[in-house]
Amino acid sequence: MAPKYQGGCLITYQTLNSVTEKDAEHIGDLVNVLSTHAPRPSVEQITRVAETNIVIVAIDNDPNPRTIVGMVTLVVIDQLVGKRGRVEDVAVLPSYEGRGIGRGLMERLHARARESGIAKLALTSAPRREAANALYVKLGYKKYETNVYQLYLA
Repeated sequence: MAPKYQGGCLITYQTLNSVTEKDAEHIGDLVNVLSTHAPRPSVEQITRVAETNIVIVAIDNDPNPRTIVGMVTLVVIDQLVGKRGRVEDVAVLPSYEGRGIGRGLMERLHARARESGIAKLALTSAPRREAANALYVKLGYKKYETNVYQLYLA
């Protein structure tokens, strides 16, 4: 897809198919946006995630070298009741927020989900991520009251 100017930046969206050390560095910065406690992922870990899921990145093409400034992951879950999708790892660097990059990532993820035969997407978001939560509502996501359970195995 051709680069598009968004908020003064020349942004390209693409599916992550291969990972360089520099890509891993940029993705590590995005992981820190999601959680300051999570370790920075290695090239190998990012490659595994990209091989088993659909990872879409937003790239600012103005600087040299290019910089990954946003990401989103579509996890396809093939269940007996049909295909489901989970939206994970939605992040945009703070210095790039407010430029429509999060919306661009989500719209591309929605298109890929439809292509994959997914009829329903789910996501969770921390309440502190106010801008992200507002975006999800604008995109048509509905907030459900539910019990979410976690069990830490390690």
